[in-house]
Amino acid sequence: MMLLVSLLASAVVEGISGIFRLRASMLERALFATLTGAWNWRAHKAAVTTMPAAASNLLSDPTIATGSPRWLRKDFRVSYLPTEQFVDLVFTHYLGGVRTHAATVHGQIGAMQPLKTGTNDKASIETVLERLWEDAGHDVGVLRTRLGRHYDDTMNRVSGWYRRRTRWMLFATGIVVAVGLNIGLLSMVRTLWSDSTVRVGLESVARQSQPPGDLTTNLANAGTALRHASGEGLPIGWGNHSAPSTAGGWIAAIVGWLAVGAGVSFGAPFWFDVLGRFVNLRLAGPHSGGAPGSRAGQNQGPAPGPAPNPLPPLILPPSDDEASGRTTATPGPTTPSLVMTAFEPNVHGFHFDNDFDNQFPQPFGSTTITTFGRCGGMVYAGLDLYKAARPVPEVSDVPVDTSPLARYLLARLFDSWANPSAVRFLTWTLEDDATVTKRTAREIRLLCARLDQGEPTPLGLVAARTLEDVGHGHQVLAIGYERTAEGTVVVHTWDNNHAGVVTTLTVTPGEYGIVSNRRSNPYRGFFMHTYTPQSPPENLAAI
Repeated sequence: MMLLVSLLASAVVEGISGIFRLRASMLERALFATLTGAWNWRAHKAAVTTMPAAASNLLSDPTIATGSPRWLRKDFRVSYLPTEQFVDLVFTHYLGGVRTHAATVHGQIGAMQPLKTGTNDKASIETVLERLWEDAGHDVGVLRTRLGRHYDDTMNRVSGWYRRRTRWMLFATGIVVAVGLNIGLLSMVRTLWSDSTVRVGLESVARQSQPPGDLTTNLANAGTALRHASGEGLPIGWGNHSAPSTAGGWIAAIVGWLAVGAGVSFGAPFWFDVLGRFVNLRLAGPHSGGAPGSRAGQNQGPAPGPAPNPLPPLILPPSDDEASGRTTATPGPTTPSLVMTAFEPNVHGFHFDNDFDNQFPQPFGSTTITTFGRCGGMVYAGLDLYKAARPVPEVSDVPVDTSPLARYLLARLFDSWANPSAVRFLTWTLEDDATVTKRTAREIRLLCARLDQGEPTPLGLVAARTLEDVGHGHQVLAIGYERTAEGTVVVHTWDNNHAGVVTTLTVTPGEYGIVSNRRSNPYRGFFMHTYTPQSPPENLAAI
C-alpha cells in the first residue's frame, strides 16, 4: 500500500516540480550563491543589486539560460550543469577564455573585486578563485581541477537540500492522499492481521505492481492498484465502515495518516524495491567474485556504480597534530609497519564459502522469502570459536539448514543485525561521501589501535548511496594491517565469501574509497562492528 500511495504522491510532486521548474530554479539559486557568496536571503537581497557583470553574464549565458538573470525566472534552461561546463563558463566570463594562459589568468584574478555580501564575502567566486590560484601554484590545469572539486562540493550540498525539500513535499502530499482516500496504516494492519482472505487477495495485487515511471504511468498504475486493493477488502475510502466514528477511532486514523505520510517520504522507488525484496530479498552482502558457475559469481547482483563526481581523498592518520587541533590535507611519511593477529583464515575460518539460501515463511500467502548469505553470522560465529579456542567444524560444503551449525550461523546473523552498530549501514548510506570518508578515517585509526592489541575485529562495509541498495553492504573480520611509508593502509581480512584465504581492503591517501582485492567497485567506507562473544554450542559438527 505504501508503494501505491507513494506512486500517487510522486506523480503529484513530479507535476509540481515540472510546472514550477523547481530543479532548474534550485540550480540557478546554487549558481547565484556560488558566484556571489549569497547563501542566505539577506545576503541575496544585497547581491542582487550589486552583482558583478561577470556573474550576470555567466547566469545569462545562452548555453544555460535566456534573458537577463532574475530570481526564480522561468527561462533558466537547464536543471543539471556538468562540472566541466561550469569550469568552462567561469574561465569564459571571469578568466579571459577557456584556453587562456597562466599570465592572463593571473592578471584577471589580480584585478577582481570580490562582491561584498556581509558575512559571506569570503565565499564569492572571486575570493575562491584567488585562493585556488595560489593553492594551484599558478598552474591553469590544476586550477581547473580544483575549481571543479569546489563546484562538486557545492552541488553535493545543494543536492542534499533538494532531496530534503522533496521528502517534505512527499510527506505533505502523502498525508493529503491518505486523508482524501482514508488510507490509514493502523486500520490496514489490523485488517491484514485478522483476515487471511484479504492477505491472500492483496498478495496477488502486490505481484502485479509496476515499477515507478513517468507522471502518467504512476497515476495509472496507482489508480488501478488502489481499485484492486479496495476490491479485495482493504479498508480504503470514506464510503464504508472504515470511516472513524469515535474519538479513539479518529486518533487512530490521524496516527495512521501521519504514518502513511512518513512512509511516503521515502519515495516510490524505495517501496518498489522493498516489495521486490519481499519475494526475493537480499539482506546479506553480495558475493564479489568466484569461479565461473559458482554461487559466488551468481549472487553478485548489480553493484552500486561509482560516484558521479570526483570525491574527496580519505585522510589517513594517525597524526600527532590532531591532538593539538592541527590537521593537514595529507599525512606525512610514516614508518612502514605490519601487524597481524593470531587469526588465520585457513585455520580459524570456516572451510566453505558464504553460499547460503535462507528461506523464510512469507507473512502473506503460502510462498517463502529467499535471502542469500549469512556474512554477519559467519563473522560472529568464527570469532566465537576463535575466542573459545575451539576448532571450526571440518565441514567443506555449505551445511543444510537443519544442522546445528547452520542454525547457529543464522542465529548469529540475527545478532549482527540487532547490534546497535548495525544502524550505521543505514545512516552512513544516507550521508554524503565527504562525511563517510571522514568517519572512515577515524575508524581506521581505532581499528589499527585494536589490531595492535591482537584483537580480530568485525567490520561493516558500506557500499550503498541509497536505501534501496543497502543490501550491498557486507561484514568481514579484520585480522591485521600493513602501513606503507606513503601512508597507504592495507587491512587484512577474513572474507567469508572466500574460504581459506586472506583478503585485503586498501586505503590510499588521495584516492577514493576502500578498494577490495575481491570486488570490482570500491566500498564507500567501513566501521568497526560491535561484537559480544557467545559460547558456541558443543554439537556444531553434527549433520
